[in-house]
Amino acid sequence: MKWCHGSGTPLGVIVTGLALGTTAAACSRTAEVPTGQVEQAQRPALQESWDIVLNVSEAGVSRIRLTAWHMERYDDPDSVFTLFESNPDSANDRVEATFYDSTGVENASMTAESVRFDEEGELLVARGDVHVSAPSGRMLEAEVLHWDQPGRRIIVPGFVYLETEGEEIRGYDLEADEDLDNYVIRRITGTVVVKEDSE
Repeated sequence: MKWCHGSGTPLGVIVTGLALGTTAAACSRTAEVPTGQVEQAQRPALQESWDIVLNVSEAGVSRIRLTAWHMERYDDPDSVFTLFESNPDSANDRVEATFYDSTGVENASMTAESVRFDEEGELLVARGDVHVSAPSGRMLEAEVLHWDQPGRRIIVPGFVYLETEGEEIRGYDLEADEDLDNYVIRRITGTVVVKEDSE
């Protein structure tokens, strides 16, 4: 199935189900939804599927690839969004996302327990033991992370742990570019540890 935003919006969303029966007929299967996820939806899901791969592109260039055990798509009066969830019975089966820059080159990868993708605002919100790593070796850990696609920014509104080649930082309220090269942490609370070469 293919989802495309209204005219004038360059974002095209393609959802590919890896399991058989990804249409609305697959909704007869029941799944336990983690507490907090149901509260976000005001109406029953329009679509539900398992073993999902989501590809988001902008002007024909890949921007994000997301895989998840379970997906529910909602069309509420104030927003259209999709919830992606990890398998609650498997600690290793998490929602995974790969982010790409404007040329289609991978610039970060992420895992989380759940992800909400707001289609109209092009905002992705990851929750639960969120880990982000960049090809440069930088790594970020948080409980909640916002990915702003139009602004190509990562925002962590709460506690964050950031590790780079030369430092480890603990603090609150991070804003960074997608590849974690440039970042600001508003309240640093932990000790900044500078790692020295053994030479």
